[in-house]
Amino acid sequence: MRFKESFNDTVYTVERERLVPAIAFSTGKWHWGADARTDSKDNENRLLMTAVFETDYTISFQCTREIYGGKPDTFNGIYNRQTGTTCMYAEKEGITDDLTNFMPFHPKTCSARGEYAMIVGADVVVIT
Repeated sequence: MRFKESFNDTVYTVERERLVPAIAFSTGKWHWGADARTDSKDNENRLLMTAVFETDYTISFQCTREIYGGKPDTFNGIYNRQTGTTCMYAEKEGITDDLTNFMPFHPKTCSARGEYAMIVGADVVVIT
């Protein structure tokens, strides 16, 4: 079982009666230390890891910048475990369908086989 506490950039494995670090996000200059988490100043230069989905092949995550500001920016990222590369994009733009240009994809969950999914109402699909 995995555990991630709010405002923490580490995902832990629960082993017996202790937590063992399993995934640690290295945010470099965007790191948000525990001592500054309630400080509303300079949070436009800090990333908060908000969601993590893990498969054997990828780690998908969502992070937000400027959570205390008037216009928070949310980003999605996918880390490829085989190549060691990370791709990120703005959540509001979604992933572009470069084959059909049908509609942007905003993954919200993934299966153990690495299949990503989102739920969209028919009214949104018809408008798109």
